[in-house]
Amino acid sequence: RSLIFEQLKPDAVVVLIEALLLEQRIILHSKCISALCAFGEILVGLIWPLRLAAVYVPLLPSALVDFCGAPMPFVLGIESDMVSRAEAICEPQTMFVDIDSGAL
Repeated sequence: RSLIFEQLKPDAVVVLIEALLLEQRIILHSKCISALCAFGEILVGLIWPLRLAAVYVPLLPSALVDFCGAPMPFVLGIESDMVSRAEAICEPQTMFVDIDSGAL
């Protein structure tokens, strides 16, 4: 759990948990794949004992980046070099989380 608090400010973590509970679209991105997967697992674990009602894909393959435009709640992990492609496809309300810089 400390990884998520090392990368994000506490206020940002609260905003992310709120987004999970409100079933919003969340895309996590990082250059480090292992950090991306760990961050996603920790984030989903923070709402325990509740279960995530969204689709959760820790690392979305680049061939499936079109899934970012899906009209359903999701938590997706993508590599940072795919962000511009994902932003072009996503709904305007989609939350992007840059794990490397800690920006929402």
